[in-house]
Amino acid sequence: MLASFLHFLALATLAAPAHQDRVSDRLDNSPRHHEWVNVAAPDRSIRCFIVYPEVEEQATAVLVIHENKGLADWVRSVADQLAEHGYIAIAPDLLSGDGPGGGNTDAFESVDAATQAIYALDGDEVHRSLNAVADHVTKLEACNGTLAVAGFCWGGGQSFRFATMRDQLAAAFIFYGSAPTEREALAKIDCPVHGFYGGSDARINARIPATEAAMKELGKTYEPVIYEGAGHGFMRAGEMPDATEANRKAREEAWERWKELLAGLAPEDATEVDRYDAASAASPTHSSILQQTEEEPMPTITVGAAAPDFTLKTQDDKDWKLSDQRGKRVVLLWYPLDWSPTCEKENCRIGHDVQLGGPDTVVVGISRDSTWSHKAFKAERNLTHDLLADPMLDVTKKYGLVHPAVPFISHRATVIIDRDGKVAWVQIQENTKEERDWNAVKAALARVK
Repeated sequence: MLASFLHFLALATLAAPAHQDRVSDRLDNSPRHHEWVNVAAPDRSIRCFIVYPEVEEQATAVLVIHENKGLADWVRSVADQLAEHGYIAIAPDLLSGDGPGGGNTDAFESVDAATQAIYALDGDEVHRSLNAVADHVTKLEACNGTLAVAGFCWGGGQSFRFATMRDQLAAAFIFYGSAPTEREALAKIDCPVHGFYGGSDARINARIPATEAAMKELGKTYEPVIYEGAGHGFMRAGEMPDATEANRKAREEAWERWKELLAGLAPEDATEVDRYDAASAASPTHSSILQQTEEEPMPTITVGAAAPDFTLKTQDDKDWKLSDQRGKRVVLLWYPLDWSPTCEKENCRIGHDVQLGGPDTVVVGISRDSTWSHKAFKAERNLTHDLLADPMLDVTKKYGLVHPAVPFISHRATVIIDRDGKVAWVQIQENTKEERDWNAVKAALARVK
């Protein structure tokens, strides 16, 4: 017993940088329920760390796959942070039973020893273990049946591989992990794959173009984002006290993007409104938006009246002011949420099979999403129009377009402003699951001379 305890102390000391105390404090002081479980896999028993969110409804689960260091405290802290944002997180120790004396990660005398054991694991056994863990977490009474997978470094590569073998995954999140090279494996993926990569990580990034091309040819969704100047392992390195500015910034932006993507996940039979409910749970501004909406009567806009002026930030964090567009026709397209199915479909059509005027017409999308979400959404979907961020719904409320049933998002609505800054036409799509009537929009725009 004493020897095992000393091995644990040695591994913790060697594996942890200067911020280990903060990681340990986060775990020790977390208000969320933590527990350890042993999951029976075909080849062995897998020791798993689970964190439950403090929510009223069943929650989506995230399977978190550790780095090549084994299940260290930092990975457990990631699981706790996911639960803080409303998700059940389960982190298996894939070195379960492979440590000295049949122990786990904490039985190894050094990080190097744990890393060597990681690379000696049988790939098929790892997959069987992950499948068993996935089955376990999705059957929990607290889980809504939706499962995503996320991994870091070695775990990132395992996450990509898991997506080639596991049906009914909602999404795979790859943090600086290698992609499978076999086209036959990529063809089996049936969920979106979102990549997070450091700009100074050529070893991993060299394969991204080939993976992008293969996934595109196969009709699969692969969305890699490279964070300029960040190194390999920036999610861990970015929270160190001595983190470089590039790593710190990359970590913050990656977490924001990850939360936005997770917020769009919901059970397969969920409605669009269910998806927006899920997104709202991850939003720090949800409660204040709801409170303001309840307290303030909603104005309405009238055709022929002056359009309320406003200034919002674009996806590039630049000011966009309505009154600066005088002399042009303006089409304001409100939509509920980046990344949700109907909103994504609509935005991708604009400028392609849906043409809205020429150089004398300005088209912008407006939603409550952050500028960062808009930036990633526009870049990854090759959108041709600017997206405006209205996170507190201030402008949306001015126009009376807050959704009455889901008051922390907007209606799906179109407002056309004429060259003199007056409201020329307003359309609200009653069914949030359906696209707006593009023929009606184009006909209305044609009437505005």
